[in-house]
Amino acid sequence: MRRLSTAVNNGQAVVSSDDPLATREILDDLAQNPVAPSYRRTLLRRSATVLDKPLNAGARVYPRIIGASGVVPTSAQTRLQWVRLSVTVSAKKTAGYVEVAPSNSRPDVDGVTVPITKGTTTRTVYVAPGDYGRLRVRAAAATTRVRVKVVGYTNVA
Repeated sequence: MRRLSTAVNNGQAVVSSDDPLATREILDDLAQNPVAPSYRRTLLRRSATVLDKPLNAGARVYPRIIGASGVVPTSAQTRLQWVRLSVTVSAKKTAGYVEVAPSNSRPDVDGVTVPITKGTTTRTVYVAPGDYGRLRVRAAAATTRVRVKVVGYTNVA
C-alpha cells in the first residue's frame, strides 16, 4: 500500500486496481498526507568531459553520458532524475546561447540555455538525459567552443 502511494505521489500517471474503493481511499489519503520523495545526490570522484569542441552556429552534437566509461553508471539509469553538468562556453563575441537538453526533447523549449558572452563562462546546469543516455548540445547564433563535463547525478532514493 505504501509503495503504491509513493508512486502516485511521485507522479505516477495511472492507478489501476481491482477494487475502485481501495484506490479512491489511497488517492484521498495522498491528498491529505502527501509523501515527500527523497533524492540521493551523487558527485563523481572526478568530473568526466563528454564534449570539448568548437560548434558553429546551429550545429548539434549528441554526447553520451550514461554507460560511458567514467560517467553516470548504467545501474543509476532506472531511477535517474537529473545529471549535474559543468558547461564552459568560450567565444570571441557576445551573441546567442548554447542549449543543453535531452536528446529527444523539443528545441528551445525543454532545455537549459547558457548565454554566449565574450570570453569564457562556466555554468552548472541540471539536465535529464534523453534517449540512449544522450544529451543534445546546440549552439545558436555564434561559433563557440563548448566543453561539457559530467560532475554528478541525482537519483530518486
